[in-house]
Amino acid sequence: MTLVKKAAAGLLTVVLVLVLLSAGMVESHAATMDQINDGDVFLKQSRSGYCTLTSATMMLRRYAYLRGDEDWASITEGSTADVAWLYGTGLFFTFQYPASSGTIEVSSASLPGDSENIPILVSLLETHPEGIVLYDSYAPHAVLLTDYTDGTFYCADPAGGYGSGRIPLSESYAVRADNASCYWYVSSPAVQLECSHKWQFVVDTQPGCETSGTGHEVCSLCGEVKPEVTLEPTGHDLLMTESHPASYYADGSRTYVCRTCGESKTVTLPMRTGIRITKQPVSQTAAIGQDVAFTVQANGKDLRYQWYFSEDQGKTWEIFQVANGSQNNTLQLVASRQNNGLLVRCEITNDQGATRLTNTAEIKIA
Repeated sequence: MTLVKKAAAGLLTVVLVLVLLSAGMVESHAATMDQINDGDVFLKQSRSGYCTLTSATMMLRRYAYLRGDEDWASITEGSTADVAWLYGTGLFFTFQYPASSGTIEVSSASLPGDSENIPILVSLLETHPEGIVLYDSYAPHAVLLTDYTDGTFYCADPAGGYGSGRIPLSESYAVRADNASCYWYVSSPAVQLECSHKWQFVVDTQPGCETSGTGHEVCSLCGEVKPEVTLEPTGHDLLMTESHPASYYADGSRTYVCRTCGESKTVTLPMRTGIRITKQPVSQTAAIGQDVAFTVQANGKDLRYQWYFSEDQGKTWEIFQVANGSQNNTLQLVASRQNNGLLVRCEITNDQGATRLTNTAEIKIA
């Protein structure tokens, strides 16, 4: 067969597989790539010359695993040889394996050689996750070609002395993608890998400061899309641009600007409802008959004053009933022998219910 005819035959095989897939002749998912690459799935040939038989056995085991066959491990060199091996000749070009989950059909095809092999093998692996048996008639040797990942072919080499499990094809004994002459593959029915999903989040509508957005997750491996989800509003990123503190007499304010959307917002700061004494009454010394004044100063709104006196050194306190300024911030008295040692203080209140008492001051007669 000429190289052109071989290439056409190989490409025809790929096309037929794709047609079967598009027609829905695909088994359900049963395993991931990591599972079918488990070390227990792969085998080493039991004797020289069994490389095609052992590679085909590994392909059947992976296929059965993908199809959900719990007895995949019962597929051995011996059981494969019973239906696919002629001692002294080698592996049949086509055969049927009676797996517990159903018959597995295997076929073979030639390759054109050199660089023309590459796209054919890549396409085959895309539709045959169980792998294909790749054979180089010049070596001669066969391996199970398992996958093509990130530009590299990987395989399981049944030959002793070479890496166990899945290894780069370049590290196998003799077989290379461009020097292989033919291959065996599972012809029907096709199976697919169960995706190990690598989810990436995609924003469909950006959320605003006060408005919701939407987005969804998509698998970067298989393209599966999860249902749309709602993205909560981000809230304003506020920057204070102006501030007027509240006082005891008036409200204050603060102005903010959102750094995201530019919206401006002014917040009122309620007027202080407390009372702040800024000047305490001071003790006075005066001669009899001299005017004496006690003054308190305070911050606040709607302040009311009430002066008290004590004649027993602060044990009890009484309201000034008759005194000049007894309900003002300044209390005025006339020094006399009767009020010598008299203690005074002022109670300040407001409409908001706040109350403050001043320090105590004393009248002393000189």
